[in-house]
Formats: sequence, C-alpha cells, structure tokens
Amino acid sequence: MKVKRLLSFILSVFMLNYILPVVGESPVADEITALATGQKYSYGSYEFIITSNGIEITKFDNDVPLSTLDMLDSIPVNGSKIRIYSLGERSFYNDRFLVTVNIAPYVKKICSYAFAYSGNLKEVNLPSGLTTIEADAFSNCENLTNITIPSSVTSIGANAFKDTPWLLNKKKANSLVVVNKIVIDGTACSGDVKIPDGVKTIGSLAFSGCKSLSSITIPASVKQIESDAFVSSGLREIRGYSGSKAEAFANKKGYSFVSIDSDTTTTTTTTTTTTTTDQYHNP
Repeated sequence: MKVKRLLSFILSVFMLNYILPVVGESPVADEITALATGQKYSYGSYEFIITSNGIEITKFDNDVPLSTLDMLDSIPVNGSKIRIYSLGERSFYNDRFLVTVNIAPYVKKICSYAFAYSGNLKEVNLPSGLTTIEADAFSNCENLTNITIPSSVTSIGANAFKDTPWLLNKKKANSLVVVNKIVIDGTACSGDVKIPDGVKTIGSLAFSGCKSLSSITIPASVKQIESDAFVSSGLREIRGYSGSKAEAFANKKGYSFVSIDSDTTTTTTTTTTTTTTDQYHNP
C-alpha cells in the first residue's frame, strides 16, 4: 500500500511539472538556451522548436478534428513555461477542418504559408502584439472573410492574402488596398495611380502583373519600395520628389522619373500672382 501511495505521489508531481498546459511568463534567455535551442519537441497536437525568442510551432496535427482552435498561450518543456512566439512555415498548411482560429496572444510572427490552402478557414483572430505576416501566410484560404489586422503589424509579405474573399472585398471597396500604411495590393488599379500621403511601404508584388498601370505618383512619406513591387506590370513612369525614395527606386530599376517639385512651385507662384493683380485693380 505504501509503495502504491509513493508511486501515485511521484506520478502526480510529474503530471504537474511536465504534462499540464500552463500559461505564464516565458523563461529568461539563458533558460531557453539550456533547453536545446532548435531541437524538435511535441506536445499534444503541436510540434515545435525552441528559438531564442520562444516557441515556434512547426506543425499542428488536427486529427481530432477541431473546427475551432483556441491556441495555447505557452507550452511546458522540462519544467519551464515557454510562450508561443511564432507560427512556422506551413505549420497549419492545407488544414481541412479548421473554421475559426484564435491565435495565441504572444505570437509576434506568422511565417510563410502558415495557413495557406486551409479551405474551410473563415475567421482568424490575430493578437494585438503581432508584428509580421509573411508571404502567402493565408493565401488561397478560399473561405477566409473575417480577419482584422492589428495596428501593431508593420510587415506584410507578398500575396499574404491572395485569393481570399477578405482581399477580394477590400479590392471592391478600393482598388488600392492599404493596410497599416503598407500597400499590399494594387493589381486592380489602372492608368495613373496616386499613392496616398502617409503610406510608408509599397509591398512585395503589390502591383505584380498589373498591365494597365502606366504611371504612379509616390509621396515623400514612402520610405520602402520592395524590389519586386511592380514586376511584370505596365509601369513606365514614376512621379515623386527629388531626392526621395521614389527617385532612387526609379533610377535603380530603369523607370522614367518625373519630379513633382515644380508642380508645387508652380501652384504657389500662380496663387501669389493672382492675389497681387487683384489688389492692383481694386485700389
């Protein structure tokens, strides 16, 4: 009887420290390093590695299957509580059952193709601290209609939402789709396009294949233009301010550049002249 009680006690301690899911602070950097960074682990339906920033999910086995996933905040590994930091490349790729996903609150990055081709996925709730959505993260999710991108996101990769109803609805509302000051899609634009003032980035493949695009005006607020933003498009002319990112990009890629500095100067001069003349004829 004493032996059985002892075994039961040992088993209980083991369960508390190693098996039960926990939510809490991530360990400090040296504790993470001590847990064999890069080594593969598994916990329930999750397969993952440990990075210097925390856990990266590498695969989710939806064998139950689940239609709604409330992602764990953190996963216990050898007694340490480690937060889920990123969703790795193709980690939820081509999932046939998920409809709604509530992503863990500490996730900062969603990697390439993480949820791509998940045909039944309709709703994704992103955490407020998310910063990066990589290329094709949600591409070809043919039923994805409900997703709100938090203001914390500063990087959105090429085709992140390609062939989703969400993006289609955005393009119907405005042919130039801008999210968090990033142009993510302009493939429905035509003719002369003017990027709104305040935009900071023209994203990768944003105007890819847009043959009807002829010229584009880029404000001084734009500080980053991805090298393949206009690949295979009809763009011939870039308009912008002298010394701006627009001019540097045009020169590098071989596009014709037209300075709009003179437009501002001309407008100011005309206004001043008109005012002076009116005063002269009305003493």
